[in-house]
Amino acid sequence: MSCQQLNTLAVKLRTNTILCRGATILVLMVLLVASLSARAQAVPAVHFAFDETSGSTAADSVGNLVGDLVTGTSGGFAPTFVPGRFGNALYTDGFAVNNDTPGMDVRTGDFSVIDFGTTTDFSIAYWLKSDVNYFIQGAETILSGLYGEGGTFNANAFYFSAVRAGGFNGQYLRYGAPGSGDIQPSSAVDGPALVTDDAWHHYAWTMDRDGTTNMFVDGEVVDTVEFDSTGIDFTGASGLDVSGDQYNGSIDELYLFNEALLPNQVEALFNSNTIVTPDDPPISFEWNVTGLGIWDRKTNWNPANDPRGGPPSGDNEAIFGDVVDRTAPSSVIVDSDVTVARIQFDNTNTYAIVGAASVNLAQSEEFSTAIDVEQGDHEFQAVVNLQADTTASVASDSTLTFNNALNLGDNDLTTTGPGEVVINNDLTGDGTVIVLGGILSGNGSVAGGVNNQGGTISPGNSPGLMAINGDFTQAEQGTLFIELAGTAAGTEYDVLQVDGAVNLGGALAVSLLSGFAPTKGDTFNILELGVVSGQFNEVLLPKLVDGLAWDDSVLYSNGSLSVVPEPNTLLLYLSGGLISVVFGSRRRNDRGRSTT
Repeated sequence: MSCQQLNTLAVKLRTNTILCRGATILVLMVLLVASLSARAQAVPAVHFAFDETSGSTAADSVGNLVGDLVTGTSGGFAPTFVPGRFGNALYTDGFAVNNDTPGMDVRTGDFSVIDFGTTTDFSIAYWLKSDVNYFIQGAETILSGLYGEGGTFNANAFYFSAVRAGGFNGQYLRYGAPGSGDIQPSSAVDGPALVTDDAWHHYAWTMDRDGTTNMFVDGEVVDTVEFDSTGIDFTGASGLDVSGDQYNGSIDELYLFNEALLPNQVEALFNSNTIVTPDDPPISFEWNVTGLGIWDRKTNWNPANDPRGGPPSGDNEAIFGDVVDRTAPSSVIVDSDVTVARIQFDNTNTYAIVGAASVNLAQSEEFSTAIDVEQGDHEFQAVVNLQADTTASVASDSTLTFNNALNLGDNDLTTTGPGEVVINNDLTGDGTVIVLGGILSGNGSVAGGVNNQGGTISPGNSPGLMAINGDFTQAEQGTLFIELAGTAAGTEYDVLQVDGAVNLGGALAVSLLSGFAPTKGDTFNILELGVVSGQFNEVLLPKLVDGLAWDDSVLYSNGSLSVVPEPNTLLLYLSGGLISVVFGSRRRNDRGRSTT
């Protein structure tokens, strides 16, 4: 190649490299923009900062709503601006005159920004500083419901009120929609939900219209309630009341959002009065129910306070662990098909996945498709479908049982770990079960093949029959474990039945159960095999009573083991019989000669 050709080639290579790098950077930028778009920063629909220093109105800093400061109906104390949590705040004294109701009425501006109707998610957040002498007379509203068209009070919007419950220190914050009933009883948050200590505290209410509401106090979730939110109706909103009752204290940084804020966003409002982008959506969810529960119910999973939260699906991981203190088995009901990437069991008490629907295990970018048992004995009574190659890892002294159909769907199921996987029903689909470790047992049938690379195949449930419709391979590190408790095949001793090709290696280990003692002439057809190649590297047989031995001479031709006399005993027996025959003949001959 000439120098000119080499130079031309070098230029082309540099150009292609630059183009490839440019394309890579462009793709990364597109992905970054898409990611940021998916995690867009929340935009408030209304924000009253109350940073005015004087006057008779308060302004909405993001829209054009105007709040009119209203003197109490008895002509008492007028609202005023005082130092707040951030800048200034609005102060009202509902007790300057008994039953006085000073505050702020919002009746002017474009209310379409808060016309959330009955389907739009929303959030409300604000700061309160309640005076130490604030004595709640009854149910006294701090932030009241929206008004509907024509200024008519809409009882189906929302309200926050302080409610006296058994004394001065027994007050709590109630939030809810009067038209649909208070969100009871969990909404009655005792203790710090409304603190009359003359200090600032932050409150937030987020509503996911899928049916979950969260109450936050000082940046922390204090209450999560699942309920029907259709009664909370913002349709035709045209008003808002702040401190429309006998509240005694200050309010600051009032926000309304047309979305359900996430915990990290509420925390940012609490920490620094800033609005931040949401955290990445959760991908791992942990079951939080003691006893019986439904998979599809969002509040049965942690984190339950994230609107994008449970139930786990798609790329998610479902964890059945120790988040609750359980002392008895729990059943998780799947009444509609669910799909996840990974399921983890981590509890010494049994979890049973039950129901008429199915559990699907799918491929994921976040997790390898797997069922992991960290501890305990757990089972699927619902159908399980594999939509990708799946690993079942079971820890020592633990079991994973499939009591209903397991459909491989042309995928491989690989078992690892020292624990046991039990198949008690049909394992359908043309995939392969690859046993790298632990025990594969059960009375079920496998439509595909089984490849025992380094574990133990143990047919039945002490004892029983395992049927393999496909091929069976056992490598050098694998073991076939057969238990004998009688002479009836499949019920009193184990049987491995293989319809496809058989490639043998590794070990055959036979064990006696329940004091069973085989006798001379017993035959055990432990293998029902098709075309066989190879042999076991070792055959480990249990000790028999004196005078008996095992005969495995036809093990690879018809799959049976027989009990025969020991060779020395047989030789002695044969020798004794021969001598008897000779002497008998002689006696018969003698008797014959004597008669002639």
